[in-house]
Amino acid sequence: MINRFFEKITDALGTNEVIIAFAAIAVIPLYFQLPHTVLEWQNWLSQTCIQLIALAILQKGTRVEGERQSRLIKETHDAAISMRQEENQRSAERHNESMEEVAMIKKLCANCAFNDGSE
Repeated sequence: MINRFFEKITDALGTNEVIIAFAAIAVIPLYFQLPHTVLEWQNWLSQTCIQLIALAILQKGTRVEGERQSRLIKETHDAAISMRQEENQRSAERHNESMEEVAMIKKLCANCAFNDGSE
């Protein structure tokens, strides 16, 4: 239950809307008080902007990569299943051909008159 809760939070953080909201949260304070020195700008950028936006961007990237991996795994699985089904079909066809040959040989043997050497 708790894992599902954290999963939902993680999924929510990886959306474009959250990235935009975090960017707005980081930029809105600049309207009220602009940093004056390079050091203040550097502090604002590293402490506010990057920390807020990077979290959402990393979540989004992780989610996109996870979806890509899931698609790749599904494609690989589907291809393997398809190949296995084709091999099973070929094997069944070979088995049927072999059984037909065995039946033909049995029929020929039944029609043959074996000479037991008594003649």
